[in-house]
Amino acid sequence: MGFQLHTGPLFAAMSIELQQDVGELFLAVNVQNRSNNGKYLFMHRIQAQFPIFSIGISEYNLVTRSPLDFQDIGPFLVYHHLFASGSNVMIQLDAQVRPLDNVQLYAEGLMDDFQLSTEGTSSNPNAFGFHAGLEWAIQPNSEDPYHRPRFFRKDYTTRIGASALEGAIVASLEWYWASTYLYRRISSASNQAYFTRYFLQSQYFGTRIIEPWFAYPLGPDRMMFSAGLRYEKGKVAASLRGSILILGAESEVQTYAIPYAKDWMGPQSPVIYNAQAKIALEYLASPLTLLWSCFSIEGAIENTAILNFSLGLVWRLGLGSLE
Repeated sequence: MGFQLHTGPLFAAMSIELQQDVGELFLAVNVQNRSNNGKYLFMHRIQAQFPIFSIGISEYNLVTRSPLDFQDIGPFLVYHHLFASGSNVMIQLDAQVRPLDNVQLYAEGLMDDFQLSTEGTSSNPNAFGFHAGLEWAIQPNSEDPYHRPRFFRKDYTTRIGASALEGAIVASLEWYWASTYLYRRISSASNQAYFTRYFLQSQYFGTRIIEPWFAYPLGPDRMMFSAGLRYEKGKVAASLRGSILILGAESEVQTYAIPYAKDWMGPQSPVIYNAQAKIALEYLASPLTLLWSCFSIEGAIENTAILNFSLGLVWRLGLGSLE
């Protein structure tokens, strides 16, 4: 059995390795917000990793505008979080399969609310999300891998689940489906929605890989198909990604009200088709200096596209952890 504890100004993480391939993770985060007395996020996860596959189950409890209670840190609050006021619980199942050393398949399912047939119409509507993808390491990179310090906020993103494939050239395909009411709440409790990504300045969680469904940033009532290609070697990293989004009529709405749509899976009609393409390039000039550029184009398929081009120079003063 192994034990690790990681702490920071706003979070604490504890991991317990029960056996060589089975472990449990507990995470607590204080999201400061004086306007609504703050938020507290608790996460419990049990995962099992084997040579060619892994599987895990995670439970998240977001507490808002309410004093903390012992039940808030309990590991089994999935079923309506004991009807605790100011609390919202979400469950996630994920699995990864690696049939070959350079190929990985992965899938995730997320449930925020499940309305039983015996519940009244005022109960929260069904809210689910699904995510599946494939990665293929076309060319390995064992001799001269690309590795740079953390320069951006995204470099501290929490990762739940297995790591992405590494290689000099890696291709990926992904599919997302966020149902109509995922990441939304009734207007009187809008602060309980999981629509904001959480970033943790933690060496334990600081990996640069595919984002998990937890706090997915693109919002509800939509579907997305995405393909990407990335190159990383020596001091250079480049990536190319294209996406097609199907946006429902409620894709930009953060709250909901009765009556709920019968087709809660969405996307709701009328839909908008949106296309995106992005090319990014990084060059590590020195251990503390990064040059980067990015070109993107996006917009509704039937309307005028928006072009964006950026150039940047980042010079780190050396404060804090670089790894």
